Amino acid sequence: MKASVLILIHDEEVNHVEKCVYSIINQTYKNLEIVVIDDSNKVELSVFFEKLEKKHNINYIKYNQKISLPNARNLGISKCKGKYIFLQDSDDWSEPFRIQTQLEYLENGIDICCGLTNYFSSSGKYIFSSSQSEDLIEIKKNEIIKNNHVAIGSVAFRKEIFNNNYNIFRQELKFCDDMDFVLRNSNKFKFFQINKKIYNYRFNKKSSTLNTNDELQPFLDFYILQEMYQTQNFNIEDVKSKVISTKKKYINYKNKKQRISYMIYSGNYKSAIMQADEIKLIFYSILLTVKVILLKLKNKL
Repeated sequence: MKASVLILIHDEEVNHVEKCVYSIINQTYKNLEIVVIDDSNKVELSVFFEKLEKKHNINYIKYNQKISLPNARNLGISKCKGKYIFLQDSDDWSEPFRIQTQLEYLENGIDICCGLTNYFSSSGKYIFSSSQSEDLIEIKKNEIIKNNHVAIGSVAFRKEIFNNNYNIFRQELKFCDDMDFVLRNSNKFKFFQINKKIYNYRFNKKSSTLNTNDELQPFLDFYILQEMYQTQNFNIEDVKSKVISTKKKYINYKNKKQRISYMIYSGNYKSAIMQADEIKLIFYSILLTVKVILLKLKNKL
């Protein structure tokens, strides 16, 4: 077994999960297994995977209680039998050539790779795509701290580089475990982004970053992570106290800004502008709305 694809299911829409899974089943590369960790309460998904397991190499693992994203990722990786592991978010989907494309790079000396991404609204309408000029761009820690442009669902890596250690994703930062993964490994391994659009990301209203009981926690985790890597102080509690005391107002602002962004990318322009209660946010929401509408018009031409 060369390739294992890990899919995590939490509260995603059933039709989104089905599209995701079929995008892997229909890959041009066939020597793969699909490992699914499902902690949702959707009976339809259990029925769906029960039928698929009879025809395809799928290891479907159902949990009756919620588990954190880092724990689910680590558990899934421990169940993967492949030499190479491909991450895949369950509300996104991959291009048919994704596995084959990344395998070619992984088998030629790269440890970890990701690809360019097409971005869609929650309803599936195309918005824009990431791009780069070079064939390969090295992922560097200093750039990621400023702007994390890596879609974690597009990441693939050689399993052996972690020496059978399955605590790959850090549990203390459950809302930024993906960015932490990129930061920790960007300077440690050969980590590159390839110049091919292999992944499709859906701006999902049900994103865990928007539905946590403490809606500021994802932003707090982000700034804790940023502070840790900038200062090289990895005492999380110490860094957390500092971030809360210095960035609380800014974190509130960033939370509102991201909520507005998700509304606009999902086509809820009026609701987004109505949410803006500061002059900076009003200007931001209007400018982003115009940008998204122009992108959509351009794509229709």
